[in-house]
Amino acid sequence: MLKSSFFTHPKFTIVALTALFVFATIVARAESPSAPGDDSAVVYSSSATGVDSMLPAAPEPNPEGAAGQYGRSQGHSRRYAREGGKFTFELGMGFNTPTGDNGKWNTTGYNYTIGAGKLFNPQFGVLLEYQYLDNGLTQPLINYATLLGGTGGNAHTWSFSVDPIIYLLPRTKTNVYLTGGAGVYHKSINFTAPDGYSGNYNFQSWSAYKLGINGGLGITHQIGWHDRTKLFAEARYLWLNTQDYPSNPSLDPNSVARTTTIPVTFGVRY
Repeated sequence: MLKSSFFTHPKFTIVALTALFVFATIVARAESPSAPGDDSAVVYSSSATGVDSMLPAAPEPNPEGAAGQYGRSQGHSRRYAREGGKFTFELGMGFNTPTGDNGKWNTTGYNYTIGAGKLFNPQFGVLLEYQYLDNGLTQPLINYATLLGGTGGNAHTWSFSVDPIIYLLPRTKTNVYLTGGAGVYHKSINFTAPDGYSGNYNFQSWSAYKLGINGGLGITHQIGWHDRTKLFAEARYLWLNTQDYPSNPSLDPNSVARTTTIPVTFGVRY
């Protein structure tokens, strides 16, 4: 029985989500607007006498032309949200559809993504992302697994990648962006058999570490929490130069299927 990788273990997902929650809490506290200070104090004229000395000095004009009484713009936080903050993080889930030769051996499955990074200006940022893809196997590979004594199988891919993001419509509530990057990917093909209890175990597996690239586009919509929280939907094209199945005369000894798939993800970005 093969031991599963730490990165595909449910405990890793729990640890990663907990770390992101703590990170989000720290960022939210650090970026909360401070309470009004000296700008709310009453200023008295030192040269006035009588009744005039009891009146507050006239507030200075707001250079931004905002409606705030003491120079604070009522739209300040909203503009700040659309211009981006110092840090950002995301959490998303969706599905992925294998394409090309990869579609001959892997079926459509699910994916999830967690990431964190920095926005340098309203239009550009960089994210460090962890992504996990889970796919089934098509019938030719299931048949091969049966010949070896198995009953099924699966394909798992996890990755860490660095992905720049470019927003095309900054300072708007609904935005469009381009994203893509490169990273380290690990893919495994696993044949499974009953474990004698209530589940299955991997009795044979092929795996490899590869460099991979991805690219795509997405859309965000600001929903107003802290004036920075956004819903997002995106689709990317993922490419890895991997061998998807063992060379076997019953399949095709010369075939090398590259991993090409389209992950579609829906989630929340802050």
